[in-house]
Formats: sequence, C-alpha cells, structure tokens
Amino acid sequence: MVNVRRISGFSLVEAAIAVALVGVTAVGALTAAANSATRRSDVAARAQASLLAQDLADEIAGMAYEDPQLGSSTLGPDAGETGANRARFDDVDDYNGWTETGACDRTGAAISGASTFTRSVVVRWVLASDPSTSSVSETGVKCVTVTVDRAGRAAATVMFVRSKIWEQVTP
Repeated sequence: MVNVRRISGFSLVEAAIAVALVGVTAVGALTAAANSATRRSDVAARAQASLLAQDLADEIAGMAYEDPQLGSSTLGPDAGETGANRARFDDVDDYNGWTETGACDRTGAAISGASTFTRSVVVRWVLASDPSTSSVSETGVKCVTVTVDRAGRAAATVMFVRSKIWEQVTP
C-alpha cells in the first residue's frame, strides 16, 4: 500500500479567485473615493458660484433705480456707459445684458479663483402686482437676475426686485 500524504495549501484556482476579489474590492474603494472627491469639488464650486452671484447682486442693488440724468426709458447701458468693465454703470438697468467670463470686480480686476465662471445679468420691468410678469415698458419695478455658470451649466442664481418707490422712501 502506498502512503499518500495530502499537502494542504492554496491551489492555483483559489489564489486566482482571491486576487480577483481583492482587485474588485480595490476598484470599488477607489471609485468611491473618486466620487467623493468630485462631489466635494462640486459643492465647493457651487458655494463659490453663490458668492459670486450674491456679490454682483449686492453691487447692482446699491445702484440708483434709474439713471440720475436720463431717467429710465430703456434697459441697458446708456451712451457713454459701455466699456470693458462696469465702472461707468450708475443705475440698475445698466447691467441688463452684462456678461463676463472670468469674474471681475467693478473696475475690471480679476477675482482670484473665479476664472472658470461666467456671470450674466438680466434686468426686466415687471408688474408691481405680480413680479413674475414682465412688462415691455417702465412700471416702476425692475426684476434683476444674476446667473453664474460653470462649464456651461448654471451653478447659482440670485434674483431680486427693485422698485422706484423703495428708492424714494429710503434715506
């Protein structure tokens, strides 16, 4: 009788299965880490976009309701108010149609870390009784929408209403 001893250990098949399981686990962990990093980056970009939108909205809200010399017969910059920056804008509707790629301050100086964002502004006359309804002529109320895009997608929007009456009653 032949005495055969069985040697215990891993077979090649068992080793291959173990390697495959470790590989699948590693790929899953790396994918989860990459998705987490992407989400953190997206959240940070949306937060920055919100700040950029609010900053421009605050600038606009601080302007006069209508041009001090000309009144408010048209929306958009008046003669002599155009240029590479917003330094000549003196009323809310001058910002209508303003678009800038790479956010800048009012004088045109680049805002650090904002080169991938595009800011745009729409100013429209709206009805006092229903600010969601646009008007083709002066109503005494303007709705301002500031939108910040990143990579062609809206990242933040700030909207506010400004009235001629509000300006007359505030000091």
